[in-house]
Amino acid sequence: MRGTWRMLLIFLCCMHSVPLTAQSATDAIGFWKTEDPKERFVTSIMVVYAYDDLLYGRIIVSYAEDDGRLLETWHHPQQRIETIGSRVHLLSTDIIWGLRRDGSRWKQGHVLDIRTGKRYGCDIWVEDDRLVLRGRLGPFGVRQIFLRATAQDMPVGIPFPSPDYFIPSPPEP
Repeated sequence: MRGTWRMLLIFLCCMHSVPLTAQSATDAIGFWKTEDPKERFVTSIMVVYAYDDLLYGRIIVSYAEDDGRLLETWHHPQQRIETIGSRVHLLSTDIIWGLRRDGSRWKQGHVLDIRTGKRYGCDIWVEDDRLVLRGRLGPFGVRQIFLRATAQDMPVGIPFPSPDYFIPSPPEP
């Protein structure tokens, strides 16, 4: 009996030291980046933020996709989304909006494909410290993976803004 208690105590101590992989829905809130798959330079940084219990995402720093040079930041947006009628500034518009918390995931939101102007349904969750966005059209879907952004990913002299700074601005239909 004494050995059983000792084994139970050792088991509990070991379990306590093992990090659990379950994620909370708030883990998606923060700063995420995309990278060039071959050269590994950053191509964009996005803020994911909550507002009135819904989740939104907006690109805040844009880098050239061919060589990683800085194009613009949310301080002075210039690029416009040419594929939607209102031609809004890319860095002033949420490209992800309206997701609702469902356990450890955010579901039933929308994502804008800025290259085509098309809107898709989407879900978001964090898996292995990566943000997974699953865009879907009916039963079909495509995943986009985002990596956590660090201060080194930001342009020199520009710190991360507070996620509380942002107010939703989804694209007009």
